[in-house]
Amino acid sequence: MVMVTMSELLSEADIKALLSLYNRHKGTGLFARLCKQQIIEPNIERINRATGQENDTMFLAYLLEHTLQAIEHRRRTMAA
Repeated sequence: MVMVTMSELLSEADIKALLSLYNRHKGTGLFARLCKQQIIEPNIERINRATGQENDTMFLAYLLEHTLQAIEHRRRTMAA
């Protein structure tokens, strides 16, 4: 398993688009599919190079959704 940061996988503009997409679609059941189509698929070659392996685009979308949910949960619990 290779450990990489989000900024190694995506450009700053892609990360901003990812966060915007998440804020618009979290909890709707649409985020992962849209993330796959709009963020992951256009960047899959760079992502594969950064990780040194071929990656499943839907798995990466679910992984990003889980990561953003975990960050959001942590922020809520720390603020309480």
